[in-house]
Amino acid sequence: MYVTEVHRDENTNAISVTAYDKLYQASSFTLQDISLEAPYKISDLVVACANVLGVSLIGDYTTGPFAWEYEIGANYIGDETILDVLVDIAEATNTIYYLDREERLTFKVLD
Repeated sequence: MYVTEVHRDENTNAISVTAYDKLYQASSFTLQDISLEAPYKISDLVVACANVLGVSLIGDYTTGPFAWEYEIGANYIGDETILDVLVDIAEATNTIYYLDREERLTFKVLD
């Protein structure tokens, strides 16, 4: 976690901390920040997103919907944020994504 603000209430001594994880940074990177040429699979896009965020992956993304290939690339114009791309990947693969406690990007299938 990246701490951005710590505040202590003078009256109660309660401490409030504002922090974020690397997924917060995903909104500051765009698709132009990754180098990926068509044709590519969704798994290639997942790896590229993880690399630009500086996190590792956990799980096997070589089968199922992650193995789907885009011959001419996905319908992006290039200014989409990595956060937008992760949301699209989750929707296309019927998964949710998150960073685990060791900052590994994880996609889980919804039941």
